[in-house]
Amino acid sequence: RANTKGVSVLFYTAKQRWYVEQIERNASIKFRRVGPPNTAQLIKSSIGLLDEKLEAVSNKIVPLFKDKAKELLKGDGEECLARALALIAGHTKPISRRSVMSAAKGYVTVLVRGTQQIRSLTYVWNTIRKHLFDNPDDKVRAVKLTRDRLGAVFEVPERYEKHILDAGKSQSYFEFSIPDELPELEEREAVRPDPPRWRKGGKFRSSPGRRGGGRGRGRRG
Repeated sequence: RANTKGVSVLFYTAKQRWYVEQIERNASIKFRRVGPPNTAQLIKSSIGLLDEKLEAVSNKIVPLFKDKAKELLKGDGEECLARALALIAGHTKPISRRSVMSAAKGYVTVLVRGTQQIRSLTYVWNTIRKHLFDNPDDKVRAVKLTRDRLGAVFEVPERYEKHILDAGKSQSYFEFSIPDELPELEEREAVRPDPPRWRKGGKFRSSPGRRGGGRGRGRRG
């Protein structure tokens, strides 16, 4: 907002990326693109609210818990306090793994990096077939190149994580890792969406998708 300092957060879909680039160009700004937060990041964010929750406890209720607190502190005080804070924050079960690419539960994002630039996704698929899976089609999805083209990322079910990391130990030209954050990815040129088309009743309806680039014109139905 004008004359206001802070951070603007923008959510958009792949089809809306053209509009985002227009905003960047016309406003002379640059959005920093980040992937969805993982579970650990969400928990750390909730920890920041613990102070407010603790201060909200009435002083009149605290004495009722002091005897139990003294009893628990005779053991491992740090462990006990950590468990109490986890309970207050609402996180008492093991963290579910999620991919940093899509936040898909039960999947992990794999980063493969080498010393030379990758010319195409075909090279990545060939590397996967040669060193990881003979038939990767039912295991690997969403393969994308990094912006510097020195690596690529893809998703696999988390049960293959150890297999992939072990396979990378025997290689010298590239390495496999499980990143906590998504690296900058190469993006295809954004295509301007078709304008909405009119239909009876004065309402908009989406135009059917077109192939290729170019500028389309809306037609009255």
